[in-house]
Amino acid sequence: MNMISGAHWISSIDIHQGGDNLLIGTLDQRVIWYDLDLGKIPYRTFRYHDAGVRQVKYHPKYPLFATCSDDGFVINFAY
Repeated sequence: MNMISGAHWISSIDIHQGGDNLLIGTLDQRVIWYDLDLGKIPYRTFRYHDAGVRQVKYHPKYPLFATCSDDGFVINFAY
């Protein structure tokens, strides 16, 4: 399945342990969240960082994920 993101530079990808969600961090300051059950269009796009997102990561046990960026911030999300 080809994913539609609109991102120019992908820096990080993480797949949820259940295999049905995907996070993409981009150097154009976005975090793109896919629910693969819904298809190839992003479920949500976050633009909370002021610089490129270097890492995205799901928590292995809890319904959380974190993003870190060149702006010096780490943001935790609960879903």
